[in-house]
Amino acid sequence: MRLGTLPRRYTPVICPYCGCGCGLYLVSEDGKYAGIEYWKDHPFNRGKLCPKCNDLSFLVSKDRLKKPLKRTESGWKEISWREAIREVSERLREYSKKYGGDVIGFLASARCYNEENYALQKLARLLGSPNIDHCARLCHAATVHALIRVVGAGAISATFDQILESDVIFVVGWNGAAVHPALFGQYVLKAKQRGAKLIVADPIANETAMKADLHLQHYPGTDIPLLLSIAHVIIRDGMVDKEFIEKYTEGFEAFKASAMKWPPEKAAEVTGVPADKIVEAAYMLGKAEKGSVLWGMGLTQHICGVDNVMALALIAALRGWWGKAGCAIGGVRGQNNVQGACDMGCLAEVYPGYVPAG
Repeated sequence: MRLGTLPRRYTPVICPYCGCGCGLYLVSEDGKYAGIEYWKDHPFNRGKLCPKCNDLSFLVSKDRLKKPLKRTESGWKEISWREAIREVSERLREYSKKYGGDVIGFLASARCYNEENYALQKLARLLGSPNIDHCARLCHAATVHALIRVVGAGAISATFDQILESDVIFVVGWNGAAVHPALFGQYVLKAKQRGAKLIVADPIANETAMKADLHLQHYPGTDIPLLLSIAHVIIRDGMVDKEFIEKYTEGFEAFKASAMKWPPEKAAEVTGVPADKIVEAAYMLGKAEKGSVLWGMGLTQHICGVDNVMALALIAALRGWWGKAGCAIGGVRGQNNVQGACDMGCLAEVYPGYVPAG
Protein backbone atom coordinates (compact mmCIF):
# COMPACT_ATOMS: atom_id res chain seq x y z
CA MET A 1 0.00 0.00 0.00
CA ARG A 2 1.33 3.43 -0.91
CA LEU A 3 1.59 5.98 1.87
CA GLY A 4 -1.44 8.26 1.92
CA THR A 5 -3.65 6.05 -0.26
CA LEU A 6 -6.83 4.22 0.59
CA PRO A 7 -7.01 0.41 0.30
CA ARG A 8 -9.07 -1.23 -2.42
CA ARG A 9 -12.63 -1.43 -1.20
CA TYR A 10 -15.40 -3.87 -2.16
CA THR A 11 -18.89 -2.50 -1.55
CA PRO A 12 -21.85 -4.89 -1.99
CA VAL A 13 -24.51 -3.33 -4.22
CA ILE A 14 -27.54 -4.37 -6.26
CA CYS A 15 -27.60 -3.99 -10.03
CA PRO A 16 -29.56 -0.84 -11.01
CA TYR A 17 -31.11 -2.23 -14.18
CA CYS A 18 -33.87 -4.89 -14.28
CA GLY A 19 -36.11 -6.31 -11.58
CA CYS A 20 -34.03 -9.42 -10.85
CA GLY A 21 -31.91 -7.82 -8.13
CA CYS A 22 -28.52 -9.31 -9.00
CA GLY A 23 -25.76 -8.61 -6.51
CA LEU A 24 -22.20 -7.51 -7.23
CA TYR A 25 -19.30 -5.71 -5.59
CA LEU A 26 -18.44 -2.16 -6.55
CA VAL A 27 -14.65 -1.83 -6.46
CA SER A 28 -13.06 1.48 -5.52
CA GLU A 29 -9.44 2.56 -5.20
CA ASP A 30 -8.39 5.78 -3.53
CA GLY A 31 -12.07 6.53 -3.13
CA LYS A 32 -12.73 6.30 -6.89
CA TYR A 33 -14.59 3.77 -9.02
CA ALA A 34 -12.27 1.04 -10.30
CA GLY A 35 -14.63 -1.61 -11.65
CA ILE A 36 -16.81 -4.47 -10.43
CA GLU A 37 -16.27 -7.86 -8.86
CA TYR A 38 -18.62 -10.85 -8.92
CA TRP A 39 -20.57 -11.65 -5.75
CA LYS A 40 -20.37 -15.41 -5.99
CA ASP A 41 -22.47 -16.24 -2.93
CA HIS A 42 -25.28 -13.77 -3.64
CA PRO A 43 -28.55 -15.69 -3.11
CA PHE A 44 -30.06 -14.77 -6.48
CA ASN A 45 -27.44 -14.59 -9.23
CA ARG A 46 -24.57 -16.45 -7.52
CA GLY A 47 -21.89 -14.42 -9.27
CA LYS A 48 -23.50 -14.41 -12.70
CA LEU A 49 -24.16 -11.07 -14.42
CA CYS A 50 -25.58 -10.07 -17.79
CA PRO A 51 -23.65 -7.64 -20.06
CA LYS A 52 -25.54 -4.62 -18.73
CA CYS A 53 -24.12 -4.85 -15.23
CA ASN A 54 -20.65 -5.95 -16.25
CA ASP A 55 -19.86 -2.31 -16.94
CA LEU A 56 -20.92 0.44 -14.54
CA SER A 57 -18.58 3.07 -15.95
CA PHE A 58 -21.55 5.44 -16.26
CA LEU A 59 -20.91 6.13 -12.58
CA VAL A 60 -17.93 8.26 -13.58
CA SER A 61 -19.29 9.58 -16.86
CA LYS A 62 -18.66 13.26 -17.57
CA ASP A 63 -22.28 13.50 -18.70
CA ARG A 64 -23.69 12.80 -15.23
CA LEU A 65 -25.50 15.77 -13.74
CA LYS A 66 -24.24 16.87 -10.34
CA LYS A 67 -26.35 20.00 -9.88
CA PRO A 68 -29.82 21.12 -10.97
CA LEU A 69 -30.03 22.91 -14.33
CA LYS A 70 -32.40 25.78 -15.10
CA ARG A 71 -33.37 26.69 -18.63
CA THR A 72 -32.65 30.35 -19.42
CA GLU A 73 -32.75 32.40 -22.61
CA SER A 74 -29.05 31.77 -23.06
CA GLY A 75 -29.29 28.02 -22.37
CA TRP A 76 -28.96 25.74 -19.34
CA LYS A 77 -27.60 27.29 -16.17
CA GLU A 78 -26.41 25.48 -13.04
CA ILE A 79 -28.21 26.47 -9.86
CA SER A 80 -27.94 25.27 -6.26
CA TRP A 81 -30.21 22.65 -4.73
CA ARG A 82 -31.58 25.29 -2.40
CA GLU A 83 -32.57 27.49 -5.35
CA ALA A 84 -34.12 24.56 -7.22
CA ILE A 85 -36.19 23.39 -4.24
CA ARG A 86 -37.38 26.92 -3.51
CA GLU A 87 -38.42 27.57 -7.12
CA VAL A 88 -40.23 24.24 -7.53
CA SER A 89 -42.02 24.73 -4.20
CA GLU A 90 -43.14 28.23 -5.12
CA ARG A 91 -44.46 27.14 -8.51
CA LEU A 92 -46.33 24.15 -7.09
CA ARG A 93 -47.91 26.36 -4.45
CA GLU A 94 -48.82 29.01 -7.03
CA TYR A 95 -50.40 26.64 -9.56
CA SER A 96 -52.31 24.60 -6.98
CA LYS A 97 -53.81 27.75 -5.41
CA LYS A 98 -54.61 29.42 -8.73
CA TYR A 99 -55.88 26.47 -10.77
CA GLY A 100 -56.33 23.57 -8.35
CA GLY A 101 -54.11 20.57 -7.78
CA ASP A 102 -55.47 18.57 -10.69
CA VAL A 103 -53.55 20.74 -13.20
CA ILE A 104 -50.26 19.37 -11.85
CA GLY A 105 -48.81 16.04 -12.96
CA PHE A 106 -46.26 13.94 -11.06
CA LEU A 107 -44.07 11.30 -12.68
CA ALA A 108 -42.58 8.79 -10.25
CA SER A 109 -39.71 6.47 -11.13
CA ALA A 110 -39.03 2.75 -11.06
CA ARG A 111 -35.39 3.73 -10.47
CA CYS A 112 -36.16 5.31 -7.10
CA TYR A 113 -36.46 3.77 -3.64
CA ASN A 114 -39.82 2.94 -2.10
CA GLU A 115 -39.47 5.83 0.34
CA GLU A 116 -38.87 8.35 -2.45
CA ASN A 117 -41.81 7.13 -4.48
CA TYR A 118 -44.06 7.10 -1.42
CA ALA A 119 -43.10 10.70 -0.64
CA LEU A 120 -43.80 11.84 -4.21
CA GLN A 121 -47.29 10.34 -4.39
CA LYS A 122 -47.96 11.77 -0.91
CA LEU A 123 -46.96 15.23 -2.15
CA ALA A 124 -49.17 14.88 -5.23
CA ARG A 125 -52.22 13.98 -3.18
CA LEU A 126 -51.45 16.61 -0.55
CA LEU A 127 -51.70 19.21 -3.31
CA GLY A 128 -54.95 17.67 -4.54
CA SER A 129 -53.53 16.13 -7.70
CA PRO A 130 -54.72 12.69 -8.82
CA ASN A 131 -52.16 12.75 -11.63
CA ILE A 132 -49.45 10.42 -10.35
CA ASP A 133 -47.99 7.72 -12.57
CA HIS A 134 -44.81 5.99 -13.66
CA CYS A 135 -43.49 3.62 -16.31
CA ALA A 136 -45.57 0.64 -15.15
CA ARG A 137 -48.43 2.17 -17.11
CA LEU A 138 -46.64 0.96 -20.24
CA CYS A 139 -45.29 -2.33 -18.90
CA HIS A 140 -46.81 -4.24 -15.98
CA ALA A 141 -49.77 -2.17 -14.81
CA ALA A 142 -51.83 -4.85 -16.56
CA THR A 143 -50.12 -7.46 -14.40
CA VAL A 144 -50.83 -5.53 -11.22
CA HIS A 145 -54.54 -5.10 -11.94
CA ALA A 146 -55.03 -8.64 -13.25
CA LEU A 147 -53.38 -10.27 -10.24
CA ILE A 148 -55.27 -8.06 -7.81
CA ARG A 149 -58.49 -9.32 -9.39
CA VAL A 150 -57.37 -12.94 -9.40
CA VAL A 151 -55.44 -13.35 -6.13
CA GLY A 152 -55.61 -9.97 -4.38
CA ALA A 153 -51.94 -8.99 -4.75
CA GLY A 154 -50.14 -7.55 -7.76
CA ALA A 155 -46.81 -9.33 -7.37
CA ILE A 156 -45.12 -12.62 -8.16
CA SER A 157 -46.34 -15.49 -5.99
CA ALA A 158 -42.98 -16.78 -4.74
CA THR A 159 -39.22 -16.32 -4.83
CA PHE A 160 -37.45 -17.33 -8.01
CA ASP A 161 -35.74 -20.30 -6.38
CA GLN A 162 -39.08 -22.11 -6.39
CA ILE A 163 -38.68 -22.43 -10.17
CA LEU A 164 -35.92 -24.96 -9.54
CA GLU A 165 -38.47 -27.36 -8.04
CA SER A 166 -41.00 -27.03 -10.87
CA ASP A 167 -41.95 -29.91 -13.15
CA VAL A 168 -43.02 -27.58 -15.95
CA ILE A 169 -42.40 -23.91 -16.73
CA PHE A 170 -44.85 -21.99 -18.93
CA VAL A 171 -43.43 -18.80 -20.43
CA VAL A 172 -45.64 -16.36 -22.34
CA GLY A 173 -44.40 -13.20 -24.05
CA TRP A 174 -41.08 -13.11 -22.20
CA ASN A 175 -37.73 -13.55 -23.93
CA GLY A 176 -35.88 -14.28 -20.72
CA ALA A 177 -32.78 -15.68 -22.40
CA ALA A 178 -32.11 -12.23 -23.87
CA VAL A 179 -33.56 -9.73 -21.41
CA HIS A 180 -33.10 -11.46 -18.03
CA PRO A 181 -30.26 -13.92 -18.70
CA ALA A 182 -29.27 -14.33 -15.04
CA LEU A 183 -32.80 -15.38 -14.11
CA PHE A 184 -33.23 -17.54 -17.19
CA GLY A 185 -29.86 -19.26 -16.87
CA GLN A 186 -29.72 -19.70 -13.10
CA TYR A 187 -33.31 -20.85 -12.66
CA VAL A 188 -35.20 -21.78 -15.84
CA LEU A 189 -32.35 -23.63 -17.55
CA LYS A 190 -31.22 -25.24 -14.29
CA ALA A 191 -34.78 -26.44 -13.72
CA LYS A 192 -34.67 -27.94 -17.21
CA GLN A 193 -31.42 -29.71 -16.33
CA ARG A 194 -33.26 -31.22 -13.36
CA GLY A 195 -35.98 -32.54 -15.66
CA ALA A 196 -38.52 -29.71 -15.93
CA LYS A 197 -40.24 -29.14 -19.26
CA LEU A 198 -40.31 -25.67 -20.82
CA ILE A 199 -43.29 -24.41 -22.82
CA VAL A 200 -42.94 -21.07 -24.59
CA ALA A 201 -45.85 -19.20 -26.16
CA ASP A 202 -44.53 -16.40 -28.33
CA PRO A 203 -45.16 -15.20 -31.90
CA ILE A 204 -41.38 -14.93 -32.36
CA ALA A 205 -38.96 -17.84 -32.52
CA ASN A 206 -36.62 -16.02 -30.14
CA GLU A 207 -33.73 -17.14 -27.95
CA THR A 208 -36.06 -18.42 -25.24
CA ALA A 209 -38.24 -20.34 -27.69
CA MET A 210 -35.11 -22.06 -29.01
CA LYS A 211 -34.61 -23.62 -25.56
CA ALA A 212 -38.23 -24.80 -25.26
CA ASP A 213 -39.50 -28.36 -25.29
CA LEU A 214 -42.64 -26.98 -26.93
CA HIS A 215 -43.01 -23.66 -28.75
CA LEU A 216 -46.55 -22.35 -29.35
CA GLN A 217 -46.00 -19.76 -32.10
CA HIS A 218 -49.37 -18.00 -32.09
CA TYR A 219 -50.41 -14.98 -34.09
CA PRO A 220 -49.90 -11.63 -32.30
CA GLY A 221 -52.93 -10.65 -30.24
CA THR A 222 -54.40 -14.16 -29.97
CA ASP A 223 -53.17 -14.94 -26.45
CA ILE A 224 -56.66 -15.23 -24.95
CA PRO A 225 -58.00 -17.83 -27.44
CA LEU A 226 -54.78 -19.82 -27.00
CA LEU A 227 -54.88 -19.74 -23.20
CA LEU A 228 -58.61 -20.45 -22.99
CA SER A 229 -58.15 -23.42 -25.32
CA ILE A 230 -55.42 -24.82 -23.06
CA ALA A 231 -57.79 -24.33 -20.12
CA HIS A 232 -60.53 -26.04 -22.18
CA VAL A 233 -58.46 -29.22 -22.49
CA ILE A 234 -57.38 -29.18 -18.83
CA ILE A 235 -61.02 -28.90 -17.72
CA ARG A 236 -62.45 -31.26 -20.35
CA ASP A 237 -59.97 -34.04 -19.64
CA GLY A 238 -60.22 -33.90 -15.86
CA MET A 239 -56.85 -32.36 -15.02
CA VAL A 240 -58.23 -29.68 -12.68
CA ASP A 241 -57.10 -29.61 -9.04
CA LYS A 242 -60.64 -29.95 -7.69
CA GLU A 243 -59.67 -29.60 -4.04
CA PHE A 244 -57.91 -26.29 -4.70
CA ILE A 245 -60.81 -24.98 -6.81
CA GLU A 246 -63.41 -25.87 -4.18
CA LYS A 247 -61.39 -24.59 -1.23
CA TYR A 248 -59.77 -21.43 -2.56
CA THR A 249 -61.65 -20.11 -5.59
CA GLU A 250 -64.99 -18.76 -6.72
CA GLY A 251 -66.45 -18.27 -10.20
CA PHE A 252 -65.12 -21.54 -11.61
CA GLU A 253 -68.29 -22.30 -13.56
CA ALA A 254 -68.18 -18.90 -15.28
CA PHE A 255 -64.57 -19.43 -16.31
CA LYS A 256 -65.35 -22.95 -17.45
CA ALA A 257 -68.15 -21.63 -19.66
CA SER A 258 -65.69 -19.24 -21.34
CA ALA A 259 -63.06 -21.93 -21.81
CA MET A 260 -65.54 -24.40 -23.28
CA LYS A 261 -66.11 -21.99 -26.18
CA TRP A 262 -62.56 -22.60 -27.35
CA PRO A 263 -61.91 -26.23 -28.32
CA PRO A 264 -58.42 -26.73 -29.81
CA GLU A 265 -59.70 -27.02 -33.37
CA LYS A 266 -61.41 -23.62 -33.18
CA ALA A 267 -58.46 -22.00 -31.42
CA ALA A 268 -56.11 -23.37 -34.08
CA GLU A 269 -57.97 -21.43 -36.76
CA VAL A 270 -57.63 -18.17 -34.83
CA THR A 271 -54.15 -18.55 -33.31
CA GLY A 272 -52.28 -20.45 -36.00
CA VAL A 273 -51.15 -23.03 -33.44
CA PRO A 274 -52.02 -26.60 -34.51
CA ALA A 275 -54.69 -28.23 -32.35
CA ASP A 276 -52.40 -31.12 -31.41
CA LYS A 277 -49.82 -28.68 -30.01
CA ILE A 278 -52.48 -26.99 -27.89
CA VAL A 279 -53.49 -30.38 -26.51
CA GLU A 280 -49.84 -31.30 -25.91
CA ALA A 281 -49.27 -28.08 -23.96
CA ALA A 282 -52.41 -28.66 -21.89
CA TYR A 283 -51.27 -32.17 -20.96
CA MET A 284 -47.76 -31.01 -20.08
CA LEU A 285 -49.33 -28.49 -17.71
CA GLY A 286 -52.14 -30.75 -16.56
CA LYS A 287 -49.93 -33.68 -15.60
CA ALA A 288 -47.31 -31.63 -13.76
CA GLU A 289 -47.61 -31.56 -9.98
CA LYS A 290 -45.66 -28.31 -9.65
CA GLY A 291 -45.40 -25.59 -12.25
CA SER A 292 -44.14 -22.04 -12.71
CA VAL A 293 -45.76 -19.47 -15.00
CA LEU A 294 -43.76 -16.45 -16.15
CA TRP A 295 -44.66 -13.66 -18.54
CA GLY A 296 -43.37 -10.37 -19.88
CA MET A 297 -44.52 -7.38 -21.85
CA GLY A 298 -45.34 -9.54 -24.84
CA LEU A 299 -48.42 -10.47 -22.81
CA THR A 300 -49.20 -7.16 -21.14
CA GLN A 301 -48.72 -4.54 -23.85
CA HIS A 302 -52.09 -5.06 -25.52
CA ILE A 303 -55.46 -3.34 -25.34
CA CYS A 304 -56.56 -6.51 -23.54
CA GLY A 305 -53.43 -6.86 -21.39
CA VAL A 306 -55.35 -7.30 -18.13
CA ASP A 307 -57.52 -10.04 -19.64
CA ASN A 308 -54.42 -11.73 -21.08
CA VAL A 309 -52.79 -11.94 -17.66
CA MET A 310 -56.01 -13.07 -15.98
CA ALA A 311 -56.40 -15.93 -18.47
CA LEU A 312 -52.86 -17.11 -17.80
CA ALA A 313 -53.15 -16.70 -14.02
CA LEU A 314 -56.34 -18.76 -14.04
CA ILE A 315 -54.58 -21.66 -15.75
CA ALA A 316 -52.26 -21.71 -12.73
CA ALA A 317 -55.37 -21.70 -10.52
CA LEU A 318 -56.83 -24.67 -12.40
CA ARG A 319 -53.71 -26.61 -11.49
CA GLY A 320 -53.63 -25.42 -7.86
CA TRP A 321 -50.22 -23.80 -8.20
CA TRP A 322 -50.96 -20.54 -6.39
CA GLY A 323 -49.25 -20.57 -2.99
CA LYS A 324 -47.72 -23.99 -3.56
CA ALA A 325 -44.07 -24.89 -3.02
CA GLY A 326 -42.18 -25.38 -6.26
CA CYS A 327 -44.39 -22.90 -8.10
CA ALA A 328 -43.63 -19.28 -9.03
CA ILE A 329 -46.30 -17.32 -10.90
CA GLY A 330 -45.86 -13.73 -12.03
CA GLY A 331 -44.65 -11.15 -14.49
CA VAL A 332 -40.91 -10.56 -14.75
CA ARG A 333 -40.19 -6.88 -14.20
CA GLY A 334 -38.01 -4.81 -16.49
CA GLN A 335 -36.79 -2.15 -14.04
CA ASN A 336 -35.27 -2.53 -10.62
CA ASN A 337 -38.10 -1.04 -8.54
CA VAL A 338 -41.15 -0.98 -10.76
CA GLN A 339 -42.80 -3.35 -8.28
CA GLY A 340 -42.06 -1.01 -5.39
CA ALA A 341 -43.31 2.06 -7.25
CA CYS A 342 -46.65 0.29 -7.78
CA ASP A 343 -46.76 -0.90 -4.17
CA MET A 344 -46.16 2.67 -2.96
CA GLY A 345 -49.20 4.00 -4.82
CA CYS A 346 -47.55 5.69 -7.79
CA LEU A 347 -50.59 4.92 -9.92
CA ALA A 348 -53.49 7.34 -10.19
CA GLU A 349 -56.10 4.72 -9.38
CA VAL A 350 -54.61 3.32 -6.16
CA TYR A 351 -53.14 4.47 -2.87
CA PRO A 352 -50.18 2.63 -1.25
CA GLY A 353 -50.93 -1.04 -0.79
CA TYR A 354 -53.39 -0.97 -3.73
CA VAL A 355 -56.19 0.65 -1.77
CA PRO A 356 -58.60 2.02 -4.42
CA ALA A 357 -58.29 5.80 -4.82
CA GLY A 358 -61.20 8.20 -5.01
